[in-house]
Amino acid sequence: MEGNYNYYHKNYMVWSILCTLFCCIAGGVVAIIYSARSNDTFNRAIVCSDPALKSALIMQSEKDNSTAKTWIIASVVVTLFGGIISAILSMTGALSMSGLEAIMDI
Repeated sequence: MEGNYNYYHKNYMVWSILCTLFCCIAGGVVAIIYSARSNDTFNRAIVCSDPALKSALIMQSEKDNSTAKTWIIASVVVTLFGGIISAILSMTGALSMSGLEAIMDI
């Protein structure tokens, strides 16, 4: 056996799916795509026999993983920000139907 390579691959697929279900759907779908791409690239790197190509594939896999993580974080932040803004507007009455009716009467 030529070299024992033990690589750890962080997987964000579960977080991507949870983000899609409970947060921003668009950001979650993008995160799922990058997570799947990262997993595929990492699996190709494991079976690759060329050390230079293996290293390049692992680096690409980590880059895709980082991009998936960024999309997950961005989706959670946007969802929380939207929820906070919505709660503030609801508490102030800005989202009440009477306010909309007053605008429509003008």
